[in-house]
Amino acid sequence: MIWLASYPRSGNTLMRNILYEVYGLSSAEFHREESHPLDKNYFDHPFVKTHLLPEQLDPADSSIRAVYIVRDGRDALLSMAHQRSDIVSPGSDLRENLRAAIFAEKGTFFGGWSHNVEAWAGRADIIIRYEDLIADPVGQAERIRGIMDMPVPDRNRIPDFGTLKSGQAAYGARKSWGYSEAQSRELADKAFRKGRSGGWREEMPEDLHDIFWTYHGETMLRLGYTREGDIVAPDPELDHHFYQKLGYRLPEPSGRKYRVLIEAAKLDTHDNDGVKRYISTLVEGLSPLAFNPSGMWQFDLLINKDIIALQDYVSRSGNSFDGGNEHPKTVITAKKDLFGRLESGLLGLIPESWIKWLVRNNIYVFHRAYDLFKKSILTLLYWVKTAILFLPA
Repeated sequence: MIWLASYPRSGNTLMRNILYEVYGLSSAEFHREESHPLDKNYFDHPFVKTHLLPEQLDPADSSIRAVYIVRDGRDALLSMAHQRSDIVSPGSDLRENLRAAIFAEKGTFFGGWSHNVEAWAGRADIIIRYEDLIADPVGQAERIRGIMDMPVPDRNRIPDFGTLKSGQAAYGARKSWGYSEAQSRELADKAFRKGRSGGWREEMPEDLHDIFWTYHGETMLRLGYTREGDIVAPDPELDHHFYQKLGYRLPEPSGRKYRVLIEAAKLDTHDNDGVKRYISTLVEGLSPLAFNPSGMWQFDLLINKDIIALQDYVSRSGNSFDGGNEHPKTVITAKKDLFGRLESGLLGLIPESWIKWLVRNNIYVFHRAYDLFKKSILTLLYWVKTAILFLPA
Protein backbone atom coordinates (compact mmCIF):
# COMPACT_ATOMS: atom_id res chain seq x y z
CA MET A 1 0.00 0.00 0.00
CA ILE A 2 1.14 3.54 -0.82
CA TRP A 3 -0.42 6.70 0.56
CA LEU A 4 -1.66 8.98 -2.21
CA ALA A 5 -1.93 12.24 -0.30
CA SER A 6 -2.83 15.80 -1.21
CA TYR A 7 -4.46 18.94 0.07
CA PRO A 8 -8.09 18.88 -1.15
CA ARG A 9 -8.80 20.09 -4.70
CA SER A 10 -5.24 19.40 -5.83
CA GLY A 11 -5.60 16.61 -8.39
CA ASN A 12 -5.73 13.50 -6.21
CA THR A 13 -8.84 12.17 -7.96
CA LEU A 14 -7.26 12.73 -11.37
CA MET A 15 -4.21 10.73 -10.30
CA ARG A 16 -6.40 7.90 -8.97
CA ASN A 17 -8.17 7.65 -12.31
CA ILE A 18 -4.88 7.71 -14.23
CA LEU A 19 -3.52 4.87 -12.08
CA TYR A 20 -6.74 2.89 -12.56
CA GLU A 21 -7.33 3.43 -16.27
CA VAL A 22 -3.73 3.48 -17.53
CA TYR A 23 -2.19 0.93 -15.13
CA GLY A 24 -5.16 -1.04 -13.77
CA LEU A 25 -4.22 -0.13 -10.17
CA SER A 26 -7.11 0.39 -7.75
CA SER A 27 -7.24 2.76 -4.81
CA ALA A 28 -9.31 3.39 -1.71
CA GLU A 29 -9.83 6.36 0.60
CA PHE A 30 -8.87 7.02 4.20
CA HIS A 31 -10.82 9.77 5.96
CA ARG A 32 -12.34 10.60 9.32
CA GLU A 33 -15.75 11.72 8.14
CA GLU A 34 -18.23 10.55 10.75
CA SER A 35 -21.15 10.81 8.34
CA HIS A 36 -19.68 8.40 5.78
CA PRO A 37 -18.42 4.84 6.26
CA LEU A 38 -14.76 3.99 5.87
CA ASP A 39 -13.83 1.02 3.71
CA LYS A 40 -12.63 -1.56 6.26
CA ASN A 41 -10.21 -3.06 3.75
CA TYR A 42 -8.76 0.18 2.43
CA PHE A 43 -5.20 -0.99 3.19
CA ASP A 44 -5.56 -3.91 0.74
CA HIS A 45 -5.46 -1.58 -2.26
CA PRO A 46 -2.19 -0.54 -3.96
CA PHE A 47 -2.98 3.12 -3.23
CA VAL A 48 -4.96 4.88 -0.51
CA LYS A 49 -6.08 8.47 -1.03
CA THR A 50 -6.07 10.86 1.91
CA HIS A 51 -6.12 14.58 2.67
CA LEU A 52 -5.26 14.14 6.34
CA LEU A 53 -1.95 15.05 7.93
CA PRO A 54 0.62 12.24 8.35
CA GLU A 55 0.09 11.95 12.11
CA GLN A 56 -3.66 11.47 11.60
CA LEU A 57 -3.27 8.33 9.50
CA ASP A 58 -4.00 4.77 10.52
CA PRO A 59 -1.56 3.16 10.29
CA ALA A 60 0.74 6.11 10.99
CA ASP A 61 3.81 4.01 10.17
CA SER A 62 6.35 6.37 8.61
CA SER A 63 7.94 3.51 6.67
CA ILE A 64 4.88 3.22 4.41
CA ARG A 65 5.67 4.82 1.06
CA ALA A 66 3.84 8.00 0.09
CA VAL A 67 3.20 10.13 -2.99
CA TYR A 68 2.05 13.73 -2.52
CA ILE A 69 0.10 15.66 -5.16
CA VAL A 70 0.49 19.42 -4.82
CA ARG A 71 -1.19 22.27 -6.67
CA ASP A 72 -0.66 26.01 -6.75
CA GLY A 73 -2.18 26.96 -3.39
CA ARG A 74 -4.16 29.83 -4.89
CA ASP A 75 -6.02 27.51 -7.26
CA ALA A 76 -6.52 24.89 -4.54
CA LEU A 77 -7.98 27.36 -2.03
CA LEU A 78 -10.20 29.02 -4.64
CA SER A 79 -11.53 25.62 -5.58
CA MET A 80 -12.18 24.89 -1.89
CA ALA A 81 -14.05 28.19 -1.58
CA HIS A 82 -16.19 27.38 -4.64
CA GLN A 83 -16.90 23.90 -3.32
CA ARG A 84 -18.27 25.37 -0.12
CA SER A 85 -20.34 28.00 -1.97
CA ASP A 86 -21.69 25.51 -4.54
CA ILE A 87 -21.94 22.22 -2.65
CA VAL A 88 -21.21 22.22 1.08
CA SER A 89 -23.05 25.43 2.00
CA PRO A 90 -24.90 26.62 -1.13
CA GLY A 91 -25.15 30.38 -1.36
CA SER A 92 -22.41 31.12 1.18
CA ASP A 93 -20.12 34.06 0.41
CA LEU A 94 -17.24 33.03 -1.87
CA ARG A 95 -14.89 35.73 -0.58
CA GLU A 96 -15.47 34.80 3.05
CA ASN A 97 -14.96 31.13 2.22
CA LEU A 98 -11.68 31.94 0.50
CA ARG A 99 -10.54 34.11 3.38
CA ALA A 100 -11.33 31.35 5.89
CA ALA A 101 -9.36 28.84 3.80
CA ILE A 102 -6.33 31.15 3.66
CA PHE A 103 -6.25 31.65 7.45
CA ALA A 104 -7.28 28.06 8.35
CA GLU A 105 -7.97 29.03 11.94
CA LYS A 106 -7.44 26.41 14.66
CA GLY A 107 -6.07 23.87 12.21
CA THR A 108 -9.18 23.78 10.02
CA PHE A 109 -8.96 23.07 6.31
CA PHE A 110 -6.73 20.04 6.87
CA GLY A 111 -4.21 22.07 8.81
CA GLY A 112 -4.05 24.87 6.25
CA TRP A 113 -2.40 24.70 2.85
CA SER A 114 1.20 25.41 3.89
CA HIS A 115 1.09 23.16 6.93
CA ASN A 116 -0.38 20.28 4.95
CA VAL A 117 2.21 20.69 2.19
CA GLU A 118 5.20 21.02 4.54
CA ALA A 119 4.12 18.05 6.65
CA TRP A 120 3.75 15.80 3.61
CA ALA A 121 6.82 17.16 1.81
CA GLY A 122 8.95 15.78 4.61
CA ARG A 123 7.02 12.48 4.67
CA ALA A 124 6.51 11.73 0.97
CA ASP A 125 8.95 9.88 -1.26
CA ILE A 126 7.68 11.65 -4.39
CA ILE A 127 6.01 15.03 -4.94
CA ILE A 128 4.00 15.55 -8.13
CA ARG A 129 2.78 18.99 -9.13
CA TYR A 130 -0.76 19.03 -10.49
CA GLU A 131 0.33 21.31 -13.30
CA ASP A 132 3.02 18.82 -14.35
CA LEU A 133 0.50 15.98 -14.11
CA ILE A 134 -1.86 17.71 -16.54
CA ALA A 135 0.98 18.39 -18.98
CA ASP A 136 2.39 14.83 -18.86
CA PRO A 137 0.06 12.36 -17.07
CA VAL A 138 1.95 9.16 -17.81
CA GLY A 139 5.38 10.75 -17.43
CA GLN A 140 4.54 11.89 -13.90
CA ALA A 141 2.82 8.60 -13.00
CA GLU A 142 5.88 6.70 -14.20
CA ARG A 143 7.92 8.35 -11.45
CA ILE A 144 6.08 6.11 -8.98
CA ARG A 145 7.83 3.14 -10.59
CA GLY A 146 10.83 4.14 -8.50
CA ILE A 147 9.09 2.99 -5.30
CA MET A 148 6.86 0.15 -6.55
CA ASP A 149 6.46 -2.32 -9.41
CA MET A 150 3.94 -1.06 -11.95
CA PRO A 151 2.35 -2.64 -15.04
CA VAL A 152 3.09 -1.37 -18.54
CA PRO A 153 0.94 1.75 -19.11
CA ASP A 154 -1.83 1.82 -21.70
CA ARG A 155 -1.47 5.37 -22.99
CA ASN A 156 -4.70 5.11 -24.96
CA ARG A 157 -6.73 5.10 -21.75
CA ILE A 158 -5.65 8.42 -20.23
CA PRO A 159 -8.83 9.94 -18.71
CA ASP A 160 -9.77 13.45 -19.79
CA PHE A 161 -11.45 16.24 -17.88
CA GLY A 162 -14.77 15.63 -19.61
CA THR A 163 -14.88 12.11 -18.18
CA LEU A 164 -14.40 13.46 -14.66
CA LYS A 165 -16.94 16.27 -15.03
CA SER A 166 -19.60 13.96 -16.44
CA GLY A 167 -19.21 11.57 -13.50
CA GLN A 168 -18.17 8.67 -15.75
CA ALA A 169 -14.71 8.20 -14.22
CA ALA A 170 -14.06 5.26 -11.89
CA TYR A 171 -13.24 7.56 -8.97
CA GLY A 172 -14.71 10.86 -7.90
CA ALA A 173 -18.11 12.32 -7.06
CA ARG A 174 -18.28 10.13 -3.95
CA LYS A 175 -19.33 6.98 -5.77
CA SER A 176 -17.89 4.86 -2.97
CA TRP A 177 -19.98 6.77 -0.40
CA GLY A 178 -23.28 5.31 -1.53
CA TYR A 179 -24.29 8.07 -3.98
CA SER A 180 -26.58 7.11 -6.83
CA GLU A 181 -25.43 7.54 -10.42
CA ALA A 182 -27.59 10.64 -10.81
CA GLN A 183 -26.28 12.15 -7.57
CA SER A 184 -22.70 11.45 -8.63
CA ARG A 185 -23.22 13.11 -12.02
CA GLU A 186 -24.73 16.18 -10.40
CA LEU A 187 -21.92 16.39 -7.85
CA ALA A 188 -19.22 15.86 -10.48
CA ASP A 189 -20.62 18.65 -12.64
CA LYS A 190 -20.26 21.06 -9.70
CA ALA A 191 -17.04 19.69 -8.24
CA PHE A 192 -14.96 19.56 -11.44
CA ARG A 193 -15.30 23.16 -12.50
CA LYS A 194 -12.68 24.03 -15.16
CA GLY A 195 -9.84 21.51 -15.01
CA ARG A 196 -7.13 24.08 -15.66
CA SER A 197 -4.48 25.86 -13.66
CA GLY A 198 -4.04 29.59 -13.14
CA GLY A 199 -7.69 30.44 -12.58
CA TRP A 200 -6.69 32.45 -9.50
CA ARG A 201 -5.54 35.27 -11.80
CA GLU A 202 -9.12 36.10 -12.73
CA GLU A 203 -10.84 35.23 -9.47
CA MET A 204 -8.60 36.00 -6.50
CA PRO A 205 -9.03 39.59 -5.20
CA GLU A 206 -5.76 41.48 -4.96
CA ASP A 207 -6.03 42.08 -1.22
CA LEU A 208 -6.64 38.38 -0.53
CA HIS A 209 -3.76 37.50 -2.83
CA ASP A 210 -1.49 39.68 -0.70
CA ILE A 211 -2.73 37.95 2.45
CA PHE A 212 -2.32 34.54 0.86
CA TRP A 213 1.28 35.33 -0.07
CA THR A 214 2.03 36.54 3.45
CA TYR A 215 0.81 33.25 4.90
CA HIS A 216 1.89 30.80 2.23
CA GLY A 217 4.44 32.52 -0.02
CA GLU A 218 7.49 30.82 1.49
CA THR A 219 6.11 27.34 0.84
CA MET A 220 4.96 28.36 -2.65
CA LEU A 221 8.48 29.45 -3.58
CA ARG A 222 9.99 26.25 -2.19
CA LEU A 223 7.84 24.34 -4.69
CA GLY A 224 8.65 26.60 -7.62
CA TYR A 225 5.39 28.60 -7.66
CA THR A 226 6.14 32.28 -8.20
CA ARG A 227 3.96 35.20 -7.17
CA GLU A 228 3.49 36.16 -10.82
CA GLY A 229 2.20 32.67 -11.67
CA ASP A 230 5.20 31.10 -13.38
CA ILE A 231 6.29 27.61 -12.36
CA VAL A 232 10.03 27.06 -12.07
CA ALA A 233 12.42 24.61 -10.47
CA PRO A 234 13.01 25.13 -6.73
CA ASP A 235 16.38 26.38 -5.56
CA PRO A 236 18.71 23.32 -5.76
CA GLU A 237 20.90 24.72 -2.97
CA LEU A 238 18.44 25.87 -0.32
CA ASP A 239 15.42 23.69 -1.20
CA HIS A 240 17.17 20.52 -2.36
CA HIS A 241 14.63 18.23 -0.66
CA PHE A 242 11.78 19.73 -2.72
CA TYR A 243 14.04 19.81 -5.76
CA GLN A 244 14.73 16.08 -5.59
CA LYS A 245 11.23 14.96 -4.64
CA LEU A 246 9.79 16.87 -7.59
CA GLY A 247 11.95 14.76 -9.89
CA TYR A 248 14.85 17.11 -10.56
CA ARG A 249 18.36 15.71 -10.41
CA LEU A 250 20.80 17.52 -8.16
CA PRO A 251 24.00 18.70 -9.84
CA GLU A 252 27.10 16.65 -9.22
CA PRO A 253 29.22 17.89 -6.30
CA SER A 254 31.92 20.22 -7.57
CA GLY A 255 34.47 18.79 -5.16
CA ARG A 256 35.21 22.22 -3.76
CA LYS A 257 33.40 23.68 -0.76
CA TYR A 258 33.37 27.20 0.56
CA ARG A 259 34.07 26.92 4.27
CA VAL A 260 32.49 29.34 6.74
CA LEU A 261 33.31 29.44 10.46
CA ILE A 262 30.67 31.00 12.73
CA GLU A 263 31.54 32.09 16.26
CA ALA A 264 28.67 30.55 18.23
CA ALA A 265 29.72 30.32 21.88
CA LYS A 266 26.33 31.81 22.82
CA LEU A 267 24.68 28.51 21.91
CA ASP A 268 26.30 26.95 24.97
CA THR A 269 25.05 29.51 27.46
CA HIS A 270 21.98 29.53 29.71
CA ASP A 271 20.84 33.03 28.86
CA ASN A 272 18.45 33.89 26.05
CA ASP A 273 19.48 37.34 24.89
CA GLY A 274 19.22 38.84 21.42
CA VAL A 275 22.63 37.58 20.32
CA LYS A 276 21.75 33.99 21.18
CA ARG A 277 18.41 34.24 19.43
CA TYR A 278 20.13 35.66 16.36
CA ILE A 279 22.71 32.85 16.28
CA SER A 280 20.00 30.20 16.78
CA THR A 281 17.93 31.61 13.94
CA LEU A 282 20.99 31.82 11.70
CA VAL A 283 21.87 28.17 12.37
CA GLU A 284 18.29 27.12 11.66
CA GLY A 285 18.24 29.07 8.40
CA LEU A 286 21.55 27.62 7.20
CA SER A 287 20.65 24.01 8.06
CA PRO A 288 19.21 23.13 4.62
CA LEU A 289 22.46 24.24 2.98
CA ALA A 290 24.52 22.20 5.42
CA PHE A 291 22.60 19.00 4.67
CA ASN A 292 22.65 19.39 0.88
CA PRO A 293 24.63 16.37 -0.46
CA SER A 294 25.77 18.31 -3.53
CA GLY A 295 26.08 21.69 -1.86
CA MET A 296 29.14 23.90 -2.10
CA TRP A 297 29.01 25.18 1.48
CA GLN A 298 30.57 23.82 4.67
CA PHE A 299 29.48 25.62 7.84
CA ASP A 300 31.29 25.07 11.14
CA LEU A 301 30.48 26.46 14.57
CA LEU A 302 33.19 27.67 16.97
CA ILE A 303 31.88 26.90 20.46
CA ASN A 304 34.25 27.21 23.43
CA LYS A 305 37.37 26.39 21.40
CA ASP A 306 35.65 23.41 19.72
CA ILE A 307 34.87 23.45 16.00
CA ILE A 308 31.67 21.53 15.27
CA ALA A 309 30.12 20.97 11.84
CA LEU A 310 26.73 22.67 11.65
CA GLN A 311 25.03 19.47 10.54
CA ASP A 312 26.50 17.64 13.55
CA TYR A 313 25.23 20.34 15.89
CA VAL A 314 21.73 20.12 14.43
CA SER A 315 21.76 16.31 14.60
CA ARG A 316 22.83 16.24 18.25
CA SER A 317 21.50 19.57 19.46
CA GLY A 318 20.30 17.98 22.68
CA ASN A 319 23.80 16.86 23.66
CA SER A 320 26.44 18.83 25.50
CA PHE A 321 29.59 19.97 23.78
CA ASP A 322 31.85 19.01 26.63
CA GLY A 323 30.31 15.60 27.28
CA GLY A 324 29.15 16.74 30.70
CA ASN A 325 26.34 19.08 31.62
CA GLU A 326 22.98 18.97 29.91
CA HIS A 327 22.85 21.30 26.94
CA PRO A 328 20.83 24.50 27.57
CA LYS A 329 18.56 23.77 24.59
CA THR A 330 17.32 20.63 26.35
CA VAL A 331 16.57 22.60 29.53
CA ILE A 332 14.71 25.35 27.64
CA THR A 333 12.73 22.77 25.63
CA ALA A 334 11.68 20.98 28.82
CA LYS A 335 10.51 24.26 30.35
CA LYS A 336 8.53 25.13 27.22
CA ASP A 337 6.94 21.67 27.34
CA LEU A 338 5.88 22.34 30.92
CA PHE A 339 4.33 25.65 29.90
CA GLY A 340 2.58 23.88 27.03
CA ARG A 341 1.04 21.39 29.46
CA LEU A 342 -0.19 24.23 31.70
CA GLU A 343 -1.74 26.02 28.71
CA SER A 344 -3.36 22.85 27.36
CA GLY A 345 -4.78 22.00 30.76
CA LEU A 346 -6.45 25.35 31.25
CA LEU A 347 -7.68 25.65 27.68
CA GLY A 348 -8.93 22.09 27.99
CA LEU A 349 -11.72 23.42 30.21
CA ILE A 350 -13.61 23.96 26.95
CA PRO A 351 -14.91 20.60 25.66
CA GLU A 352 -13.03 19.60 22.51
CA SER A 353 -16.21 18.26 20.92
CA TRP A 354 -17.80 21.71 21.24
CA ILE A 355 -14.82 23.39 19.59
CA LYS A 356 -14.90 20.86 16.73
CA TRP A 357 -18.63 21.50 16.25
CA LEU A 358 -18.05 25.25 16.01
CA VAL A 359 -15.23 24.78 13.53
CA ARG A 360 -17.17 22.30 11.43
CA ASN A 361 -20.17 24.61 11.21
CA ASN A 362 -18.08 27.73 10.64
CA ILE A 363 -19.73 29.65 13.52
CA TYR A 364 -17.38 32.60 13.88
CA VAL A 365 -19.13 34.42 16.70
CA PHE A 366 -18.25 31.55 19.02
CA HIS A 367 -14.79 31.39 17.50
CA ARG A 368 -14.30 34.96 18.69
CA ALA A 369 -15.59 34.11 22.16
CA TYR A 370 -13.15 31.23 22.32
CA ASP A 371 -10.33 33.48 21.12
CA LEU A 372 -11.16 36.02 23.84
CA PHE A 373 -11.10 33.31 26.50
CA LYS A 374 -7.83 31.93 25.13
CA LYS A 375 -6.25 35.40 25.00
CA SER A 376 -7.19 36.01 28.63
CA ILE A 377 -5.68 32.70 29.67
CA LEU A 378 -2.48 33.33 27.72
CA THR A 379 -2.13 36.82 29.16
CA LEU A 380 -2.45 35.36 32.65
CA LEU A 381 0.13 32.71 31.84
CA TYR A 382 2.60 35.09 30.25
CA TRP A 383 4.35 35.81 33.51
CA VAL A 384 4.27 32.13 34.42
CA LYS A 385 5.96 31.30 31.11
CA THR A 386 8.58 33.99 31.63
CA ALA A 387 9.38 32.74 35.12
CA ILE A 388 9.65 29.11 33.98
CA LEU A 389 11.99 29.91 31.09
CA PHE A 390 14.36 31.93 33.24
CA LEU A 391 14.48 29.81 36.38
CA PRO A 392 17.99 28.48 37.06
CA ALA A 393 18.61 25.12 35.39
